[in-house]
Amino acid sequence: MIGANPIWDNSGYLYVGRYGEGTVTIENGGRVENANGYIGIYADAVGTVTVTGTGSTWDNNDDLYVGGWDT
Repeated sequence: MIGANPIWDNSGYLYVGRYGEGTVTIENGGRVENANGYIGIYADAVGTVTVTGTGSTWDNNDDLYVGGWDT
């Protein structure tokens, strides 16, 4: 995320590396909000989420799934 204190308000699901490769970095006091979160879910998928810096948050408001599903 770019800039100071950016906000990404996603009322749906957040997929990071659903079928391929995906990366999300939350920094500079940024905030991401979503319902369910999915990281590296399907076979051979790779997902990375990094939250760094003072005030940076990831508000996953429901279930969080990390890896492990077969297609």
